[in-house]
Amino acid sequence: MVHMNKKIVMISVGAAAVLILGIIMLINLHTRFDVRTYYYSNYAEAMNGNTSLSETWPAMIPHTVSEIHHETRTEPARTWMKFVISPKESEKMVSETKKLSDNEIRQLNLLRPNLVDWWFDELKQKDPDNQKAIEADVYVKIGECQLNPELRNTFIVIDKNSQNAYLWCDRILPF
Repeated sequence: MVHMNKKIVMISVGAAAVLILGIIMLINLHTRFDVRTYYYSNYAEAMNGNTSLSETWPAMIPHTVSEIHHETRTEPARTWMKFVISPKESEKMVSETKKLSDNEIRQLNLLRPNLVDWWFDELKQKDPDNQKAIEADVYVKIGECQLNPELRNTFIVIDKNSQNAYLWCDRILPF
């Protein structure tokens, strides 16, 4: 009988240890994948006070943009933006970037922000049959991401059928 109680106690201690370890792992995952999503109606609002963009606004993005969405993730470090921009301003914005060929676009690993409805589904160059894919031009500014200096390349997508522009930063150039 004593031997049986020792087994039960050992099993209970083991189960408790697994439960505690699981809780610690969940807390660690939550901390590592800290995701923050923001919305600003215009540049002035994004710059007002201590916002997510007040100190990291990319110089290439004109102050005339509106409907600004911004998401950041801490681990691995990622950042995304979507905004509305006039065609004239979008031309100026991408003037110092490299326009990607369709082949280069097909090689992109498009990491999307978490559970948001403002990011595009796919690019036509990558999935021509996808009805939700957008027709867009894609540009890259190599070696610079003001949103997060840890990420070295800024990618910009200009939707050809709207005034939406999308921006994200990544370490990797696949081409």
